[in-house]
Amino acid sequence: MEGVTYFLIVAVEKYHSSDFTQVSYAQNDGNGIAEAYKELGYDTTNMTLLLNDKATRSSIFHALEVMSERTREEDRIVIYFAGHGANDAGMNYILPVDAQIDRLPKTGISMESMLGILNESISSRKILFFDCCHSGFTAGNNVRDTTSAFKGDDLEYAFRTAEYCVGFASCKSSQKSLSHKALSHGVWSHFLIQSLKGEAASGVYQDGYLMAGSLQKYLHDNTYEYLQKFTTEKKVQTPMQFGITTGDFIVENINPIFDHRAAKKIAESLSLESICLLRVVEGAIKNLKGFEKKKGHFIPDRVGSNQDQFVKSISGDIVKNEITEISLAIKSKLKYTRKQLKSDFKDGYGWIETPDFLYTVEVRQSNDDSTMYEIVRQIDNMEDDSMINNPLFNEIFDNWFTSLRFEFDKHIDVGEWIDTFEERGLEVKYNPVSPETCTLSLPGLDTDIIISVDSEDIFFTYPASPIELVTAYKKTAIYLETSDIKLLS
Repeated sequence: MEGVTYFLIVAVEKYHSSDFTQVSYAQNDGNGIAEAYKELGYDTTNMTLLLNDKATRSSIFHALEVMSERTREEDRIVIYFAGHGANDAGMNYILPVDAQIDRLPKTGISMESMLGILNESISSRKILFFDCCHSGFTAGNNVRDTTSAFKGDDLEYAFRTAEYCVGFASCKSSQKSLSHKALSHGVWSHFLIQSLKGEAASGVYQDGYLMAGSLQKYLHDNTYEYLQKFTTEKKVQTPMQFGITTGDFIVENINPIFDHRAAKKIAESLSLESICLLRVVEGAIKNLKGFEKKKGHFIPDRVGSNQDQFVKSISGDIVKNEITEISLAIKSKLKYTRKQLKSDFKDGYGWIETPDFLYTVEVRQSNDDSTMYEIVRQIDNMEDDSMINNPLFNEIFDNWFTSLRFEFDKHIDVGEWIDTFEERGLEVKYNPVSPETCTLSLPGLDTDIIISVDSEDIFFTYPASPIELVTAYKKTAIYLETSDIKLLS
């Protein structure tokens, strides 16, 4: 059974007691760690985030106890703390928001008590991150220590019997944990967040995995180099790894982020010249303004070119009025010159051509029902993203289209793709007798994907703007790529 990861993220920037100075950027650190794990796809229902006033001694102990009781052997525990740390009578403490300097044993959280709770968990995988002691370049309202230092080297002794329990600390004894305003984070936490977000140097990752040894080296080297480069006092801060493990281990699988980035790159590179925006509206032929029984008009009983021409001939001013209205809106908002904006209409068909796109509208007989007509609106021949991202363009065509069509450069075997979707456990609808098209529903997207031999349609159940359709198109491409479904690429 695959394990679950439970998170406890605690950050205290401003303490209740005036005896403790402010811990600069601690809240940013806590939020940054939480966001990094969210981007990796972890379930936020298993994530407890205690910031500032919420990070009381009782709430931290309660969260630790609940997590310890809930975890199974295959589960994992991840704890992060940013704030003040202290050492009193040889005992290390992390300090909750309601800590009191003269009552540390009663108001602080000793490492011994934290380990005692964690040892009650049957989970064999526990990772702890501590960014405490000093968080600023000058003494005063930025320190992360009290009058006595949080002795990082003592942690190795404290964890000597904690099987598979490994921690990372921002500094060792007699050192200060520093922050920098250019990072808006503790320096060590900044590099920890970077490594979890896949933003460290590529050599840090092994086949997309962040290993404990590589992480410790990255935190150690980059924290030291940054402080030497950007602090005039050339401060020294030595990050540590402590605890017991049978060897190197995986801290985090960063592949979901790397896969998403690669998929996004593919999605961004897909040519807009291969797509068109569509909307099809149906109606009964007998309701067209030009349909008159006294003129001997009959409702068609078959689909054909003559019947289609008849539908166009009785469509009245539908096309003329629309081409006129849209041309005026385009001219007014997008400021094309007369030579740049060309348009025409006749017999149920009209078009508007600009340097950036082509808009067409057509009234035609439905291919599915001889008694029905369709009004088909379409935009294609888009050269790049600039017009799609133009707010005035989206204002003109807001709530105008319901689908985006991507034309394949060659015919595909729809049946083979149905097999692929079903193997992935995706919801797909099709006619088993003749699977020439299928409709695919993707998790997290409020669109249907309609696939035929020569195209893919992303269909909204409600009219949307061009940018919404293209965004859905790119999200679809990213999902398919990260699921190793190479339908678009």
